[in-house]
Amino acid sequence: MRIVTQNDLIHELQSGLKEPNRISIVDYTESQVNYGFDAKPNFEYCKQHNIPCIDIGRRGGAFVVNKGDVGLGAVMKGFTNKVGELISSNFLQYLKDKGLDATYENNDILINGYKVYGWDSHYYKDYDAMFITCHFTMSVNIDLIKAICTKPMNKVPKGLSEYGITQQEIKDLIIRSCEYENLTSKS
Repeated sequence: MRIVTQNDLIHELQSGLKEPNRISIVDYTESQVNYGFDAKPNFEYCKQHNIPCIDIGRRGGAFVVNKGDVGLGAVMKGFTNKVGELISSNFLQYLKDKGLDATYENNDILINGYKVYGWDSHYYKDYDAMFITCHFTMSVNIDLIKAICTKPMNKVPKGLSEYGITQQEIKDLIIRSCEYENLTSKS
């Protein structure tokens, strides 16, 4: 399993499509906006404020990512969401074990009704590979989200750091989950 920065996202996706069963943890060292096939961000605002926008080839709307957030990207052979389901299930249990009021709702995990995690996937038919992306929100800037995202905010986000959860805890959870399931990842 590789740990990369947001600058490596496109390379990791392209490499994974060529050689599936590639899993990478993304350590966001800078803020950015990522988007995919659905609702696009306010590109003009992002340009004016020097915020990079990256098309990472996924479903869902624009997503404002803050420095310090943690992501996971996996490209797996075939039509399978196993990685997304595994990480989501293990993360939900992890939060409940910490005594938090965590619930799972439409590919998102909420704590006390606030969105702290989400995942999605896209099947690349030409490659017979599934791209799965997971995002762990460590901090939030609501005003920035409102300025950038063009679709309505249905779930208000909150950062995991507000619940005393660290980046390292998230990375360790991902690594343990993938190792336990013996998921391979090419480097």
